[in-house]
Amino acid sequence: MCESQNCFACPRAGAGVFASTTTEWRNRRTAASALMVSAVLAFAIGTGVYLFDRSWSSVLFLAPLAGWQSGSIGLFGGIGESLPSLTHAYAFALLVIVVLGPWRWARLVGALTWLLFACGLECLQSPAFRAIFAPVHSASASLADGGPFFDFMMNGRFDAVDIAATVAGVLAAYTVSSVLEK
Repeated sequence: MCESQNCFACPRAGAGVFASTTTEWRNRRTAASALMVSAVLAFAIGTGVYLFDRSWSSVLFLAPLAGWQSGSIGLFGGIGESLPSLTHAYAFALLVIVVLGPWRWARLVGALTWLLFACGLECLQSPAFRAIFAPVHSASASLADGGPFFDFMMNGRFDAVDIAATVAGVLAAYTVSSVLEK
């Protein structure tokens, strides 16, 4: 009954007009799932650095639990300094790419969006930005407790290696998503 390539209802893979669309949709869904798993693993590694190598009092999301930390164990060694920048750039870029989905420019826009955002956050910790915002902070009583983001800006440490790690993470995300799409 379904010998024609133009059959709309043929259940066989590769036959019918919608077969390529269905196969493409399944491939995109599988690729998106793989990207999500990869992003979650990258988050876990980056978070592991914060849990095992850094003082919790210096980490925004762990500061309330700092009293429970018995000490850092140095699991990641020297690479732990910039590993979160790499893994989080990789993971967030992948997530943006997945959200943008099948859009033709998703990979490029997703990668560039996260690159600009992450590098911008790193630059906010530079002495140049600190010099701009410090007078505003001291002049305004309402900014005396500027909150965690302002604290991040004023007490963070700019590191060019973190920018390089961010670039590497975003390039890795772009590459992995490109390979999976093909």
